[in-house]
Amino acid sequence: QAPRPNATTSAGTSAKARASGATGWCASAACRSPPPSATVAWVRPQNGQRTPVSTRHGQAGPLRLYAVHLDNRIGPGDRVRQLAPVLATARTHALPTVIAGDMNTSPFEFVGHLVPVPTWRQARKLEASVRAAGFATPATEVGPTSRFLGMRLDAIYTRDARVTHAEVAGDVEASDHLPLWADVVVAPAGLRDGGRMTVG
Repeated sequence: QAPRPNATTSAGTSAKARASGATGWCASAACRSPPPSATVAWVRPQNGQRTPVSTRHGQAGPLRLYAVHLDNRIGPGDRVRQLAPVLATARTHALPTVIAGDMNTSPFEFVGHLVPVPTWRQARKLEASVRAAGFATPATEVGPTSRFLGMRLDAIYTRDARVTHAEVAGDVEASDHLPLWADVVVAPAGLRDGGRMTVG
């Protein structure tokens, strides 16, 4: 059985990169402290919030990690535009990459940022833009990350990294979101082929 995340460090979305030698990196707004032995920079999504960018170094080489928190009461077009600077920054390097966090992809769009209207387009539109940028969306079928209306608000996107297991930790009460976590395998640089893993 896959191990559970630590409730003290997994409020929100966490990615555990095993093959790279990394463990327990949290992508939640509730725990933005960078992991030890990592180089850290920052990028600003269009909403102005700082997104930490961490590079973890392990046996398979470096793994780049972005912790994202997008706004809530916006439409799918604005959500795509908010994430665009993060995707643009990721395009400037060829490292295996994980983008994870609170995407706030509720089933609603908001009239005047106040009145919710159910459209069920938020996650679909954002994930289409992420895939167009060369990222996989491996955690779309793990279930809701909010007990309210069963909403899937959080996500993990990967490039040159294979998710072997992803899970929502429904028994962890750490924030208003349920923790979403994944085991990520990174192949050595010589075994990657055009953004695809050639070995497990």
